[in-house]
Amino acid sequence: MVGKNSGQYVVQPGKNKDNVLLFNMPDTEKSKHKIIWTKDLISFETFDSIKNEPIITHRYYGENIPKIEKAQMIFNLWLYEGKRPTREEEVIISGFKFSKL
Repeated sequence: MVGKNSGQYVVQPGKNKDNVLLFNMPDTEKSKHKIIWTKDLISFETFDSIKNEPIITHRYYGENIPKIEKAQMIFNLWLYEGKRPTREEEVIISGFKFSKL
């Protein structure tokens, strides 16, 4: 999905509004997402892989950074407001790397 608030990054608990960043995801065939998680910071970056341009960068310094030993990555793709998509959507995860720094 593209458009207003079609992308989001969340640090749990998601009920805390300061832990949620909504952003507009442009219409691109390929995107790349990078998360760097340290004890003091979670850095989120999203790139348009076709144009090789950044879409959004967000730094979270809040009090809810989980401890590394409780690390969990969750990826969701769902129907917005329960409506059928207006076009076919496909997600291909070509790589995922978890590194302890």
